[in-house]
Amino acid sequence: MGFLGSSVCLIVRESPAKPRPSIYISRHEGVCVLSAVVNPAWILARPADWRRGRQGLGAGLHRAAARPDSLGGLRLRQLPNLRFGPANDAVARRRPSEGGSCLVAYLVELTEPRVVGIRTYPTPAVGPGEARVRTLYSGISAGTEMATYRGTNPYLAKRWDAELALFRPGEAILAYPVDVWGYSEVGVVEAVGAEVAEPAIGDVVWGIWGHRSHAVLSTELLVGHVMPPDLDPKVGTFDRVGAVALNAVLASEARIGETIAVFGQGVIGLLATQLLTSQGIQVLAIDTIPSRLALARSFGATPFDAGTDDLALALRDHTGGAGPDRVIELTGAYPALHEAIRVAGVGGTVIAGGFYQGPATSLALGEEFHHNRVTLISSQIGSVPAALRERWSRERLHQTVMQLCAAGRLDPLPLVTHVLPAADAATAYALIDQPPADLLQVILNFTEDAG
Repeated sequence: MGFLGSSVCLIVRESPAKPRPSIYISRHEGVCVLSAVVNPAWILARPADWRRGRQGLGAGLHRAAARPDSLGGLRLRQLPNLRFGPANDAVARRRPSEGGSCLVAYLVELTEPRVVGIRTYPTPAVGPGEARVRTLYSGISAGTEMATYRGTNPYLAKRWDAELALFRPGEAILAYPVDVWGYSEVGVVEAVGAEVAEPAIGDVVWGIWGHRSHAVLSTELLVGHVMPPDLDPKVGTFDRVGAVALNAVLASEARIGETIAVFGQGVIGLLATQLLTSQGIQVLAIDTIPSRLALARSFGATPFDAGTDDLALALRDHTGGAGPDRVIELTGAYPALHEAIRVAGVGGTVIAGGFYQGPATSLALGEEFHHNRVTLISSQIGSVPAALRERWSRERLHQTVMQLCAAGRLDPLPLVTHVLPAADAATAYALIDQPPADLLQVILNFTEDAG
């Protein structure tokens, strides 16, 4: 069945066994192909106005037809099991020499907890106001992304009500297979559409388009995202994690002359340490891994082993009994958050910047938290601190990080410990899941064909 215009074809196959629809998007011979596997009962259960015209499913398909290469067209709450990929693998694998219309691209897919695959799709075509980017490198996040890899991300189990800002019982908005995950990419512009002034073909750009070899993006998303030619492209994979670190630093309201304890000297912790020490702030860097503490020392921090018998007492002694002015906790582990609260002292402030998973069984809020009136502030990349929203945004966070890198005031490259071919993504995720002591940032290399 075809509709939505001569350049779009919708193929619908009914499957009563499937609880939710699956949508596959591809382009073949200049035609956008949307292949849907739908349970009729699921559609009939939607409100009538959701099913009609350009609302609900119709609106999603119209938007997908307009931008079939983008995930922006279909909202997850409308089509919870959206999958970006080919409707027919045989079509996707056909090269021009075989009668196909485009080369094969590929993406990394989380098919189920701790299972990673590679899936092919046709290289997207470029429309007006768009640019096609060929990915060079993509960084894997050891926090949020690994929570999805392990199956512990709450979005997999609960429904997020954006209007009420609450997790509620009901159909989860994220489901396996999860593809086009990843938010730390850098690539080279290889094609642009009509009416494009910036970026230019050959520019190296940074941004968010997921672990995939090619992406078509609105050029509006790439304004100001061109990397200086003398900057290592791998630096571009740190814009997101750098923004997470900067957001936590801003939330702490750290001031020159103060002493800030930073729990966790992983990638985000070491970036936060650099940001703080570059401003003349005394940093007490806390971790258990000697190589990370050595890096923190090289960035100007005073290292402390988190395995010390009584860390809070040791930091009291180091600060003349006062304790640090503020504490930033970035491990995402409840025992560390509890110790951060102990370290904070009377009237202290703790910035909780980790993505904490599961029950907080080791968090004893009836102890120092209660008796010392500790202030606990959450920090994450969804928004900037409320007091800064008039002038700051997430885009400004990203831009600031990249500007600091270009100026040499923030150096993330010492944090790169592993670069693996994108075809070995399963190995990369498993490595982060059970990390060796020296592991920090893992980067997928897309310059090597996934085969």
